[in-house]
Amino acid sequence: MAYEHFKTIKKLELKYPIIRTGDRGYSGIVDIYYSLKKDDKFVYRLRNKDFKKYIEKMKTNDEIISIPYQYERIRYYKEEYPEFYNIMEETKEDIKVRIVKINNKDGEEIILVTNLEEDKFDYNTMIEIYKLRWEIEISYHLLKESLKVETITSSFKTIFEQDIYSQMLAFNTIKAFANDAQKKINQTKYKNEMRINMNMAVGFVKKTLILIIIEEDRSKQNKMFELLMNKISKYIVPVKENRHYPRKKDRKNKYSINKRKSF
Repeated sequence: MAYEHFKTIKKLELKYPIIRTGDRGYSGIVDIYYSLKKDDKFVYRLRNKDFKKYIEKMKTNDEIISIPYQYERIRYYKEEYPEFYNIMEETKEDIKVRIVKINNKDGEEIILVTNLEEDKFDYNTMIEIYKLRWEIEISYHLLKESLKVETITSSFKTIFEQDIYSQMLAFNTIKAFANDAQKKINQTKYKNEMRINMNMAVGFVKKTLILIIIEEDRSKQNKMFELLMNKISKYIVPVKENRHYPRKKDRKNKYSINKRKSF
């Protein structure tokens, strides 16, 4: 799914170059190999066991390492990625990547793999790029906790997709409102950077948007929308540095189908 998403993004012909960022589990030797060949820029966090014996030989926190050809590694791709398997069997080439080690505030080591050039993206810049990934976590938190995207009303495919798409529509609408409100914040008045309180924004939109949509009087409708935007703009929170939360291991569905909290 990540690969298909990336292909779609590349077709958009965006104004700026793309750098993919991803958490543990998204990187793989096949993706790394083709990204290097196509010069598709990426920054992934590795799991502690990934390429461990090669990373342990590093003398600094920022080095190019070589991952040598090993049949024991590539044999797993013979069926799923035959093209990659055949290339590696024929060339037996090493794969060279840049590894960057950083530590969070608790001293936990974070290992990043990337093909960004050191002369353009130094060690500190790599840390800042990885921090940008936090915005993704915030969006998932909003989807899962505030919009309850994981609560599905049916096991039928059509209704399942309807639930997902409607929640994504709600998410994009709320984010559009919040982005507009964010631009109005006078950051010079505050010690810390401030941002819109998304939980409050969800509540305001949930209560009033449908009433705005069905209002037939255009003048009254505009006033209702202006009031909504003013409410969203009023509630702001400071941006706190180095936030992180422990990952919960309980994977069971916490929302029963017959007890869904509707947005």
